Amino acid sequence: MPQWAPRVPQHKIRQLYELDAQGIYDDELIQEVGYALRARCQGFIEACEAWAGCARCPICGAQIPHSGDKAEVLRCDACDWSLTWGAYFKTFQHKQLSGAEPVLALFREFIGNA
Repeated sequence: MPQWAPRVPQHKIRQLYELDAQGIYDDELIQEVGYALRARCQGFIEACEAWAGCARCPICGAQIPHSGDKAEVLRCDACDWSLTWGAYFKTFQHKQLSGAEPVLALFREFIGNA
């Protein structure tokens, strides 16, 4: 089943800002929060792409076009993974992985330049 990065704990983000305001550089915390934010943003992108008709295989990452019919079976030609679109959709439904399209556009631009 597809796995989605969880929301980044607010207390970790708050801690990062508080330490920064004190002039304290915590490399471990920066790495932890940074990678968590990147994984979450990647999840947003993939969930939005899936909703728009192109899911990603959770095994190999191949793109799987679909029509949006919940009974349609998504099948990866690269690794033979399969799941119905309805079951795939339920893996990201109610996980706050939509509605951030303006932020995602900035993220795409950022990773494109990285």
